[in-house]
Amino acid sequence: MRGAILITGATGFVGRALLDALSGTDQPVIALVRGVKTDLPPFVIQRIAGSIEDLDQDAWLTVLEGVDCVIHLAAIAHIGPDVPEDRYDAVNHRAVAAMAEAARLAGVRRIVFLSSIRAQCGVSTPEILTEATAAAPTDAYGRAKHKAELALARSGVEHVILRPVLIVGPGAKGNLDLLMRLADSALPLPVAGLKAERAMVSLADVVAAILRAADDPAMAGGTFILADEHPLGFGAVVAALRRGLGRPERLFSIPSGLLALPFRLAGRQDLWARIAGPLVVRPEALAHLGWRGVMPARQALESLGRSHRREP
Repeated sequence: MRGAILITGATGFVGRALLDALSGTDQPVIALVRGVKTDLPPFVIQRIAGSIEDLDQDAWLTVLEGVDCVIHLAAIAHIGPDVPEDRYDAVNHRAVAAMAEAARLAGVRRIVFLSSIRAQCGVSTPEILTEATAAAPTDAYGRAKHKAELALARSGVEHVILRPVLIVGPGAKGNLDLLMRLADSALPLPVAGLKAERAMVSLADVVAAILRAADDPAMAGGTFILADEHPLGFGAVVAALRRGLGRPERLFSIPSGLLALPFRLAGRQDLWARIAGPLVVRPEALAHLGWRGVMPARQALESLGRSHRREP
């Protein structure tokens, strides 16, 4: 990396971990924020602007002044029917397209875009996905991410697209937070029989991939799935969290149909698909470049459990 790096979403789950990784380097780092943040590291330059979906070209050009590389993390990460499709499109697609056009005019060297595996598929799929698998998003979140990827490809700016699966690390919210609360109970859990494997990736691996993507010539113009090479079944995930928590695993099996029944009665088949449906990926593009992860997903789960362990 040669000039300043601008990070959108720097105060989020991935953004804060990325700032930690950049601490102590001589890399000029700019965070795009909506107001002054007192909890960001002192080496971070703060540029204040409005919501990214409201920034016009002049505002983006001001934000991008002197920037060599943009790492675009800002997005609506919550997935659910309570967010209108146009809202996803405004933040996760149109704001990215506007930023890319301004980046072209500003002479930005490269954009690294944190997309999602959901730009490529639904909550589960029976096939093994690679970067060569045709994109087939199934919801508003995934469609917006995929349209943002296409907008970057049209922009003419050198870019790298990263599609992570479920990211495991401290501070994670959403489904992983629910899993942690489930694992942190003392109750025996009937999930040992849930063997369908789902891909995960450690936060450490995501940060390492972002840093490499910002400067590796071989990654220019590429789309890369980010996932640990060893997917895990739901029972294995809970067991790893409980090991980190210092709890006995206490898992047993019952027929999956019985487990699925409460989800069906509640109209939450989507949540059941995330638990019991397969989502296996093969990150071939990064492997072709000799990529080796820095923390396996299973280790990240155990570490996450340890971070929530209560002192006796």
